[in-house]
Amino acid sequence: MSALCAVFRRDRAAVDPGCARAILDAQRARGPDAANVWAEGAIAIGHGLFATTAEDRLGAQPWKTSEGRVVVALDGRIDNREEIAAWTGARLTEVPDVAFVAAAYEAWGAAFAERLLGDFAAIVWDARVGELIVARRRWGRGP
Repeated sequence: MSALCAVFRRDRAAVDPGCARAILDAQRARGPDAANVWAEGAIAIGHGLFATTAEDRLGAQPWKTSEGRVVVALDGRIDNREEIAAWTGARLTEVPDVAFVAAAYEAWGAAFAERLLGDFAAIVWDARVGELIVARRRWGRGP
């Protein structure tokens, strides 16, 4: 399982990306394959990669949507990739599971996790509305 972290300043002061980097460093065993931090203003999101599937290496995380206003970090796997692509109309081939999480968020907002199957935990930052969402698989759901 990969390492995830988010640092958010409720007072909207700028976050030092070094804070997220220090959290990832403390979880190094959870993310030995790569570590990246994305930061903008009052938010920093970190992802330490523990690659367990071929798709894990397809794109660096945290993942930004094409317009860059939604940022996602994912630990885990999404088992209903084809369903998510069909439901959202997204053309998602040869992309990491995190892209499916981003597409699900874009389609369903904060309720996105209810549509995902698999073992996962995700962090989503939506700069359009200034919202930070942390979600995980609901127990008793998924294959």
